[in-house]
Amino acid sequence: MSARKGLFTKVIVDNESLVATDISAQITETEGIPLQFDEIEVGGFNNQVKSYVSGRADAPVTLKGSWSATIHNMFKNAVGDDTHVKTVEFQYGNNAAPTTGDPKISGEYVTTAYKVTAELDGKQMFEVKLAIAAGQSLPAYGTVA
Repeated sequence: MSARKGLFTKVIVDNESLVATDISAQITETEGIPLQFDEIEVGGFNNQVKSYVSGRADAPVTLKGSWSATIHNMFKNAVGDDTHVKTVEFQYGNNAAPTTGDPKISGEYVTTAYKVTAELDGKQMFEVKLAIAAGQSLPAYGTVA
């Protein structure tokens, strides 16, 4: 399920030269970086209440928005190439543009899908899917510097 990008959310992704690039203005839909864990039921048949433990973690990212040469150059060679690891960062402002001390979350990702679409007489749009790169840690929260 997709959600619109928040008004005060900044989306920063490494470009083809691994330079952090703000693409917020082009993003129309994203769920950010969702930290999610498998739910494993561990309750027994004689328990009246189900019990769970957290399993393996995941944090997939989907970005959708207005296509541009910047977006194309950022993802065209990265899709399907596990050597193109990109830092993806979301900064969240407190009812204003993100500033020093505001929360952020970032992680290291590979590009697993990239497509460009256009409806009849419509503008070109893109969708890119990213997954945690092999050997990398789960994305972590921090604060904007």
